[in-house]
Amino acid sequence: MAFDILAFTLAALNLTAVVIMLTIGMTDIPSWPISARCRQCTRWTFDTRRGPAPTCFRCRLRPPPTQKTA
Repeated sequence: MAFDILAFTLAALNLTAVVIMLTIGMTDIPSWPISARCRQCTRWTFDTRRGPAPTCFRCRLRPPPTQKTA
């Protein structure tokens, strides 16, 4: 009986922690994300920044290509 109470208490605490973390994460997003195409590679991405030219996460992490000089 004590283990049942302990298990349900831990599950409730875990659920509470998840809800709090999701709430904190959602307050960081000012508006709902929209799906848009990346300006560099034309992949579909979720745009949360609402900039004039959405960029996917892969293109943000990848450095821009360097131009070879002759």
